[in-house]
Amino acid sequence: MLNSLAPVDPDHTTCSEHTSYRTVESQHRTECPWKRTLDDLNRFHSRHGRTPTWIRPVYPGEDRLARWWHRQLAAAYGHELTAEQVRLLDTLFSEDET
Repeated sequence: MLNSLAPVDPDHTTCSEHTSYRTVESQHRTECPWKRTLDDLNRFHSRHGRTPTWIRPVYPGEDRLARWWHRQLAAAYGHELTAEQVRLLDTLFSEDET
């Protein structure tokens, strides 16, 4: 299950070479599905002022995003993410992150 959430290449270099998950470059968005979903989560939070929920979701795709978010938190807790992924999750909703 967590293998499907891993970065594109097994060494995690494709994802960690990018400087920011908020980068909108098309190459970045196609090379790294993990960061693309992280971008989606950040946009959801910006638009709706909350994290998504799978319990009575209001918006299309909200339950999918909520389940992904929960899996990432569990993976981070289980030390199954790269240091870069953990850093991005830790700073996801921080206003200081640019």
